[in-house]
This record gives sequence, C-alpha cells and structure tokens, in this order.
Amino acid sequence: MPHFILEKPNYETYFLLEGHFLGLRFDQGFVFFRILGRERSNIKPFDLGSVSGFTAQSSFNRIQASSGDELLDPFSEDYINHFFVGIKPANVRIYVNFPAGDARMSLRGSRPVPAAVPTVAEESIGYIDAAESPYEEPGVSTEIITVRQLYPEYKAFNPTNTSIPEVLLHFPIMRYRYKLITDTAMAKQFLDGQRRCRFYSIGGVVPTSMPDWLATKEGVSVLAELTKKWVS
Repeated sequence: MPHFILEKPNYETYFLLEGHFLGLRFDQGFVFFRILGRERSNIKPFDLGSVSGFTAQSSFNRIQASSGDELLDPFSEDYINHFFVGIKPANVRIYVNFPAGDARMSLRGSRPVPAAVPTVAEESIGYIDAAESPYEEPGVSTEIITVRQLYPEYKAFNPTNTSIPEVLLHFPIMRYRYKLITDTAMAKQFLDGQRRCRFYSIGGVVPTSMPDWLATKEGVSVLAELTKKWVS
C-alpha cells in the first residue's frame, strides 16, 4: 500500500500577485480590489512580553511601535496588508482578537477567556500555538488581510509551570497597492465564480463593518449592498 505524506500548505503561496482580484467581505457586503503592486516586509521578532506559569497575560496586546503606531495597520488608505504570525516558544498559546476587541475562534462571539488564572475549559478554546504555526514557518490558519484602521491584538497563555520570559512573534507581511473595483457586472462575475477572485471575510463568520473612509468612497456602499442581496 503506498504511503502518502501530506505537506502543510506554505503561507507564501497565499500571497497575491499583481493583477489578482481580491474580494473583502464586510457586514455591509463585498468590496472588490485589483492588486496593482506588492511589497514584502516583516516584523521579526516582536516581543509580546513575559507570562508566568499557568497564567495568561492580563490583557490583549496590540502590535505597536514605541511611538504607539499600529504596525499591522496599513499606514495609508491606499494599501492593504496581508500577513501571518509565527510563534515561539513552542508551548505558549496565543489568542487573537481581530479587529481589536472582537474574539476569533472563541466559538461564542466573545472572549472572557483566558482569564489570568483560567479553568481548563477556558484555556483550551480557540488558540494557536507553535505546533500549528512555528516561528520560522507561520501556519496558514493565522492569515489576516486588512485595510486601514482594522488590526489584530494578541494574548498569550502559558500552560506550563515554568515562567516564559519572552513570547516572540514573527509577522511575514505583504503590502498591496490596489485599485477599487465598482463595476456591477464584474462583481457579479466574481460572486458567480465566472471570474477568479480571492475572497476573505474580515471578522470571520460574522464580518465586521467597513471603516467610514472606505464606505464613503464613490460606488462602494451601493455595490456592497447589491452583493449582500446576491449572496443572501
């Protein structure tokens, strides 16, 4: 009987190329973009801080520069950021809010967990660790695509009795410059599968609202409302 080895998908293959189309889903509906250019960057390492044995960090941490700037937030409305996160050490558990304040993978739509000293049930829900997303080769399950004013935050839990002095994160990032697509016929082709487009829901199963700067661009809200009707 043949023996098959299934390799994990590599995050590099998820980055978009010039000419690709991207459909971001918000609460109001879809917004479509054509990628005009891309630029690689990274944050490595980012120290999320220490965490004592069998405790969680007291709050979620934003990925900020010393100036307070949000490093994962595109610095301009003209760009989209696409990134993943690698984790070390191997035994630390990372919980994600995206956008900030909105729990991902919590199963309940909110995250009162993990508390500073969580119960077993709390600590075991909705985390990523280095087994799933190693520091040097981040896992695709950590993928985030985002626009200006929307960014994630992270919290670490230590499931061991030994203090962890540093929780280190690695963010490989691709920044895209784009052109908005507001053509109704083209949008319908994307949603009907007649034309290739990469789809991504900002905020998971229940998408978040698009920021005002995007919603007020000409044609965006009208088309988004149409797309919501088409997929309902």
